[in-house]
Amino acid sequence: MTRLPSLARKLLLATVLVLVLVGTASGTTSSAKLSAHLTKTNFTSAQASKVKLICKFTAPSKSFAYAITIKSGKRWKTVKKVARKGSFKGSCTKTVKKLFAGKPVKVGSYKLKLSVDSGSKTLPFKVVKAKKSGGSPANKALPTISGTVRDGQTLAAHPGTWSGSPTPSYSYQWRRCNSSGASCSDISGAATSNYVLVGSDDHSTIRVQVTASNSRGSASATSAQTSLVASVVSSADSGDDHSCAVLSDGTVKCWGANEHGQLGDGTHTSSATPVQVVTSPGHPLENVVQVSAGENFTCAVLSDHSVRCWGDNEAGQIGNNTITESDDVLAPAQVVGIGGSGTLSGVSQVSAGGWFTCALLTDGTIDCWGDGVSGQLGNGSSGGSNAIASPVHAYKTGTSGALFGSVTSLSAGNSHACAVSAGSVYCWGIDHNGDLGTGATGSESNNPTLVAGISATEVSASYYDTCALLSAGTVDCWGLNHSGELGQGGALPGTDSSTPVPVYSSGTTPLGGVSSIGVGGFHVCARLSSGITDCWGNNGDGELGNGTIADAANPGAVYSSGTTPLANVSQLSPGMYFTCGVLASGTMDCWGDNNSGQLGVGGIALSETPIAVVGLP
Repeated sequence: MTRLPSLARKLLLATVLVLVLVGTASGTTSSAKLSAHLTKTNFTSAQASKVKLICKFTAPSKSFAYAITIKSGKRWKTVKKVARKGSFKGSCTKTVKKLFAGKPVKVGSYKLKLSVDSGSKTLPFKVVKAKKSGGSPANKALPTISGTVRDGQTLAAHPGTWSGSPTPSYSYQWRRCNSSGASCSDISGAATSNYVLVGSDDHSTIRVQVTASNSRGSASATSAQTSLVASVVSSADSGDDHSCAVLSDGTVKCWGANEHGQLGDGTHTSSATPVQVVTSPGHPLENVVQVSAGENFTCAVLSDHSVRCWGDNEAGQIGNNTITESDDVLAPAQVVGIGGSGTLSGVSQVSAGGWFTCALLTDGTIDCWGDGVSGQLGNGSSGGSNAIASPVHAYKTGTSGALFGSVTSLSAGNSHACAVSAGSVYCWGIDHNGDLGTGATGSESNNPTLVAGISATEVSASYYDTCALLSAGTVDCWGLNHSGELGQGGALPGTDSSTPVPVYSSGTTPLGGVSSIGVGGFHVCARLSSGITDCWGNNGDGELGNGTIADAANPGAVYSSGTTPLANVSQLSPGMYFTCGVLASGTMDCWGDNNSGQLGVGGIALSETPIAVVGLP
């Protein structure tokens, strides 16, 4: 290799150095190199704020530009275009949403072209539709039921927990099941979130099926069963020393004195708690719609409008075409038809009195049977041993002809009976103390006789008194007034009246707002439209329920405790020296005499204020 002379080498180096310096001064460089990528190339509009562009430069750049285009048919349309000059070094990081700079990120196919000096790079990407989230409903926790499981109460369904999107809507179907929650059937018309229990639900369990639906589909789930639906008291009546209640399941329970088998449990054993009325051991009397307790016997109307009676039958008051002076009827016996043949039918109400019974028929006429010695059967005859063991018609006059009809309310007392016919009150039987209301005392009437001067909707008769609920919501009474039974106020003993006189709340202000009345042995009670009960008359055993044993000549409130009136009473049933009331809740309270367990509280101590009957329903 030939080496240049030293001077030549020095000249060559100097020339190269000058060229380098000239090049630097003129600012010419090679173009910056670009590398770039997107963190995702397929994403939704919502994800555009998270997808990033990451780019790097290998040399400083004097310009930076980008353009976003979207495919429109066969062409590409510019969405956003940005160009900048300056000095750009290192790297860049921006979200796709920032690159769109306020433009909507729509679904489509895009190209992102980046330019740095003379270098460029194109990045394709797609914005896709968001997939539908969620799905068809699926149950995560079963529906539930809240509320008191008792006839007449309202149950509420809660749908449970469900997944699914969109959020499901719910529909309901209530179901009636057996005691173990099986053998279920849909309850017709019960397709809302609330359901009111009815008598046909008694002794069953209830479940609810919930169906959840959305645009993706539907699914159903069923709740666990409730406890057994408890029956409630639908009506009741009290006699001399015993009471009976019809339950919502159509059975009957009675309590108190039972020396004549009036409790209907097949024994002569008195009971201080309710016992089941049975047709034979282990077989309850069923399909009962109304019950009436007499002196020592009981009668019931069944859903087929026939009548069964049991207990004392020495005057034929059972109506089974027999008179058994020494043998009581311990099981409900069928009341026969007129003349002792067939079956008495078409009965809407029965009223058991002293030793006789009367029935109101659906056609508005009255049939009676039993003791008629004082004309209390209303068939135009009386006297002697006039005991008839099968029904006879009550006639307008005499022993035949036109029937006494258009009756809407009927009540049998001890030896007389009264009824409301076409708004007027009629009474028949013996008139001990003016209790027939005809203006006479000590006489008899063998046919229904008009009580003049009043228009009424309801009548109630007892031993020696009768009261009527007048159309105006006030009360008139007549008969014995020894203990203030007529509600006239003033000193006691009061003055008897053989014609109707008004009951005064105080002074000469009539008792108003009365919804129903009931006459006991020697006291009277009225249920006011407010649900509060007022009583007056004899109170020797606390039968007025006001916490004392003092007689009262004016109505006074029954107190549940202290000075709080007993409220929400739906039906009254005064007995001889005690009173019972059915509450709106379907339970029963009684107060007063309890020597035979007639209060149904498990003991025989009297109570001057209401106390709950145990074992009901």
